[in-house]
Amino acid sequence: MKCLLHIGTEKTGTTTLQSWLYNNREQLSRVGIFLSNNLGGANNRLIPAFFQGFLDDWAKRKGISNEVEKEQYFEGFLELLKDEILTAKKTHHLYVITSEHLHSRVRKQEEIARLYKYLVGVFDEVEVVCYFRDQFDVAISYFSTALQNNSSTSVEAFVEQAKPENYYYNYLQIADNWAGVFGKENCNFRIYDRSKFTNNDIRFDFLSVMGCNIDPTFLNMDRTLSNESLYLLQS
Repeated sequence: MKCLLHIGTEKTGTTTLQSWLYNNREQLSRVGIFLSNNLGGANNRLIPAFFQGFLDDWAKRKGISNEVEKEQYFEGFLELLKDEILTAKKTHHLYVITSEHLHSRVRKQEEIARLYKYLVGVFDEVEVVCYFRDQFDVAISYFSTALQNNSSTSVEAFVEQAKPENYYYNYLQIADNWAGVFGKENCNFRIYDRSKFTNNDIRFDFLSVMGCNIDPTFLNMDRTLSNESLYLLQS
């Protein structure tokens, strides 16, 4: 069984893509593609939360304030996940894990290596998929989100963050970290550009990545937009 590990990045239509995948999980299951019941919802947030080396806002919301509490929270997590994977193997050929927080939270090679060691222990093959969006566009998208949350921070402040010293925007370092652990041949790095997507739609593009032969007419293709940016006039 192969694992398709979609690591983001953020602001590349991941929420829309994840919602669409889980809305079609039964249809995808019929053609051998499995989506987890044990990874925290459509955004498989528990995977980065377990393997990242620091406690973030997610941990605080869960009442986790130290490593002991984290261990207690995740007690039995990997064993439960392994059982699910072994059961899925009997009837499916592809297991999809998707979380943009893998890009933003799992940053150190030793953390990526721990994830790799676990995955290759339960899967026959692992492919990392990551969409990269122009850094300036990402910064502007974050500015738009901030405006919707009543922030008064200037657009210049957001653009200033998009520099090589900021790991979040340093795509070369991100790609090198993941390829350095999983191998370049197992990494599928793609440009986030609607004009380059299959049918100009990231959902169809991801279908092509999955190698899915399902007829799209059997899928729910209603488009639920998430985290949409403001228009210029609105800004």
